[in-house]
Amino acid sequence: PDEVTTIPQNAFGGYRGLNSIDFNKVETIGALAFQECDIESVTFSEFVREIGMGAFQSCQSLSSIYLPSSIELLSEDAFAFCPALMSVSYDVVKFPESGGFANSIFTRSPIDKATLYVPTNMIEACKTEEPWSNFGQILPLPTGTNPNAVESTFATSPRGTDAVYDLQGRRFSGESLSKGVYIVNGKKVLIK
Repeated sequence: PDEVTTIPQNAFGGYRGLNSIDFNKVETIGALAFQECDIESVTFSEFVREIGMGAFQSCQSLSSIYLPSSIELLSEDAFAFCPALMSVSYDVVKFPESGGFANSIFTRSPIDKATLYVPTNMIEACKTEEPWSNFGQILPLPTGTNPNAVESTFATSPRGTDAVYDLQGRRFSGESLSKGVYIVNGKKVLIK
């Protein structure tokens, strides 16, 4: 639920049945919180600030990661020993703290064969900053990659038949909507 802002140390470590996570308003992910889980893809919300030591270590199926610009701390071995890792999309604005362990964030994960997607204006900086410079390819972040971004806008309220929710999950039906961000048929929209 939204009240959960911290996933504590070892919370789900070794839980093989866990293959998807919705981080809602989680800000901190503790050490080894999801180690050895069957997660294939991780998309962090814009609330996530800290990813603890070994948080996703040894996730054998983890092949893609989306990191938002909100990340302030990426700890040692956060994504270490993830042999399937092929893609990291990072909406980086400035590089996060690494506690002096930048080179070990992806220890023994095949980032030399993986692709790093970053905003166009950060490509050159990533080519000289470890561990980002160790990726096999560094390419521009495709438009629409940020799952937390507003997908489209409406000049007025959406059609009355659309399922409309606010960001707290409250459903609106047949009501005039004020300016703001809503979920309409599974997509984030901005009403101006």
